[in-house]
Amino acid sequence: MRISELLDEKTLLIPFEAASKEEAIEALVDRLAAAGRIPDRDAALEAVLARERALSTGVGGGIAVPHATLAGLKGPALALGRLEEGIEFDSVDGQGVRLIFL
Repeated sequence: MRISELLDEKTLLIPFEAASKEEAIEALVDRLAAAGRIPDRDAALEAVLARERALSTGVGGGIAVPHATLAGLKGPALALGRLEEGIEFDSVDGQGVRLIFL
């Protein structure tokens, strides 16, 4: 499966603003929920935030890939957001994140 098969205008948030990684994650989870791609918005948000607390998904170069395993999900779901300003994400290189694949 290609990334392009998972993304469409319903799952893109370009550009958007967020003051924190938690706020950014919530905005992207909301986008997936509104698009009908995830079965339970609240469970998804908690799962992604719990995974992020365990280990940051800021991979460097201004990119983060927050993710989680969700019960009831029939296949992969993906949202993409691009921030105007980089935000702190506890990235491995210490850089702010502007591009988030969730």
